[in-house]
Amino acid sequence: MYDRERRHPAPTDVVAQHLGYKSANNGTALAAIASLRSYGLLEKAGEGKLAAPREVEDYRFTADESVKATLRKRWLRTPAVFRDLLQKYGSARGKVREYAADTSEELKSPVLCLLQIVG
Repeated sequence: MYDRERRHPAPTDVVAQHLGYKSANNGTALAAIASLRSYGLLEKAGEGKLAAPREVEDYRFTADESVKATLRKRWLRTPAVFRDLLQKYGSARGKVREYAADTSEELKSPVLCLLQIVG
């Protein structure tokens, strides 16, 4: 999306098309857009329009890897579910083990990965 629109507001249908969907009138396209918004990679920019936030542009054009790492961590912490998990379990190895003991197999891998990357 950023390659075509930069930070300019675009209608939701246009954003969906940039993501490979015919329109935003289906659940899959809306779920993808909602996911991007939940991570802070898209933001509302008026009625029925979305835009890339400044941080996406900063990430795209910075050569500083520490800035990129900081932005990735911020984005991973943005969804409430991940923020809550990080607040509860943190990234200390003991806390990661505690989480693993409390969690079903299908959830362990992605969340353990998140805790290790972000925490």
